[in-house]
Amino acid sequence: MNKQILGYIKLVLIILLLFVASVYFSFLYDDDFREMVRFLYNYLSSDKIEIRVPAKYIHFAGGAVVLTSAFYTVLLYILLRKEELKKILFFLSLSLIMFFISVVAACYIEGLVLLAECTACLDGKRVIRFNEIPYDRIFIQSLIISAFPVLVKLLRTILRNRRDSVV
Repeated sequence: MNKQILGYIKLVLIILLLFVASVYFSFLYDDDFREMVRFLYNYLSSDKIEIRVPAKYIHFAGGAVVLTSAFYTVLLYILLRKEELKKILFFLSLSLIMFFISVVAACYIEGLVLLAECTACLDGKRVIRFNEIPYDRIFIQSLIISAFPVLVKLLRTILRNRRDSVV
């Protein structure tokens, strides 16, 4: 078999493995993410938001969250696979930091909006049900924001290659 065909087969198998692993980890850590978001809502509002979680509560990760995280992982792999290890670690660290910063910012802003629209709050406290928080939207927008450094790097590479090919 041709080496180029073997290279493509290897690439497709790695992408499939990353996709499946990302789907698995999405299911595994979705409840932890939701718990972190509830904590941030409560903490960032200075305990002015109380979240009621039922005693018997079963949750499965949504399809949008699972597919978004899987495509995000595959995208990062495709964009960073030819880079040296130092750059890969830099971009992954930067993406992870941006993800958590955007989660915190989204929780803070959403919490402020919830408190601002509250007209019948007792002592400035707002009680909400656990499913009133847009967990999926927070997760997806944070993934998109955390992909910016890698996408900017890709755009800079494309523009540099175009400029070099013109000259």
